[in-house]
Amino acid sequence: MHFHFSALNVLGWGKETLLDMYLWLRAGLEDLGHEVTFSDETLAPRALNIVWEGFSPESGEELRASGLQYGMIVTEFMDGTGFNKGTPQSDQADRRDESYRRRWLGFQSAASEARFFWSMVESNVAGLREQAPASFIELGFSDRLVPAVSQEPSIDFSFTGIITPHRQRILEALEKRAQVVWHRTLLPLDERDELFLATRINLSPNKTSDWQMPSPTRVGKALLCKRGIALDRTPQRTRQSNLVDCCPDGMDYVDFAIDRLSQDWRSAANAAFERYRSELPMKGIMERVLDESRLA
Repeated sequence: MHFHFSALNVLGWGKETLLDMYLWLRAGLEDLGHEVTFSDETLAPRALNIVWEGFSPESGEELRASGLQYGMIVTEFMDGTGFNKGTPQSDQADRRDESYRRRWLGFQSAASEARFFWSMVESNVAGLREQAPASFIELGFSDRLVPAVSQEPSIDFSFTGIITPHRQRILEALEKRAQVVWHRTLLPLDERDELFLATRINLSPNKTSDWQMPSPTRVGKALLCKRGIALDRTPQRTRQSNLVDCCPDGMDYVDFAIDRLSQDWRSAANAAFERYRSELPMKGIMERVLDESRLA
């Protein structure tokens, strides 16, 4: 089967945040013998298209009316009237702004004709299955994804990702107590990967104080790179995130991160890598997902 991933509806820097996920999914699908292509500009009339949620009302309606075959990847927590209880970049008490509402309207339009859903958040699956077949996507292990070149890390802490008000407060607090490398804008992927490998403890603070899920790409990168990670606590956990320690209830995240550095992070990372390889092969995950999506 030919799977064509398209990010044509995703704006600006959002496209860059999806490439890691695509590489994971491509690895699993190609291991199963499928053809996989990608475009950030077009859909493929003769393929089964895979699009990421992130629509305006107009682009959602355009896809719905296109007549093309497509499934949708839902990356965010669905709260019933939108995603993530509001826009993460907002620092207001009520983050449910106009962009939050427009995103939900766009999703509803596009979702109405979706053939299936792949969700990065397990709690979404039951609701999505009321519309079409749906499956929880995990980012598992593939030899295709292991970095070819490693190096001895020289940086104690770093963070690469979208800066939100909540994350900025955490990073600034940690900076007062330790060496931290972070950027206010997203790095090109090659520079991001170099920084990841050069860091002993990669930081994974939540986007907001009420964030629901750990970042599967950030945890997966730490596992594949055999690097330490300071994972923030979330209500939902996954098989992947359970391979590493997360910040305990009642403990400040900054204190937890510093504690990770003082521990034998290298032995923990090596042990987690071996468990990742044996317990979560990406090929097996995609085999389950295709079956649950009625694509097997």
